[in-house]
Amino acid sequence: MNAFLQQDPVNETTLPWLEDVVKLGEQPAADWVKALRHTGVEQFSRTGLPTPAWEGWQHTSLRPLMQTYFHYVVDAVKFDVNKIPPKLLPDSSRIVLVNGQYQPQLSDVPAGVTVMSLMDASVQMEGVETHLVSIGDLRSAPFKALNTAYMHDGVVLKVEDGVEVSQPVEILFYNIGSTEKPPAIYPRTLYWLGKNSGLTLLERHAGEGVYLSNGFSG
Repeated sequence: MNAFLQQDPVNETTLPWLEDVVKLGEQPAADWVKALRHTGVEQFSRTGLPTPAWEGWQHTSLRPLMQTYFHYVVDAVKFDVNKIPPKLLPDSSRIVLVNGQYQPQLSDVPAGVTVMSLMDASVQMEGVETHLVSIGDLRSAPFKALNTAYMHDGVVLKVEDGVEVSQPVEILFYNIGSTEKPPAIYPRTLYWLGKNSGLTLLERHAGEGVYLSNGFSG
């Protein structure tokens, strides 16, 4: 990543956003994951955040984001489990992520469903690469490019062929921020339904403090 940023022309306003990408290079990852991160860095470094000059962003100012430095942290997040809100529906299953990191000890997964952290699934779940490498045109989707540059956190939820999950499954994204060092959170979530399978998802976002959450689900 460092070599790329040094050798290729970039939009200098993007450098603070990409500074923490280097930390991911110290973590084990499949080659295809590293390649996707590189693609995300390459595209975001050329476009940067959208401005009012962009089609569709004429009435949206992202200037407040540019005035705050959000830090990506690869280490396991520490949190008070008592702050996690109760389920929306008492009879639903629930998958919990805190700052984008899957929390299996707080989750209950229904029969016929497999849930893994994104990094575990990238090496243990056959076929997941096919679903994740189709990222589309990142030049027109800079937030998706930034999420791809930091591809590490998130989950893969797979429903096996022929399984109809009768009760809803709540996906809780709970984020813990800080005024001193606001975190940047980049979960990538894959919902993978097998043939003749069915599932009702309730995606829920909650949190506290100052943070940036830039997630992508598909």
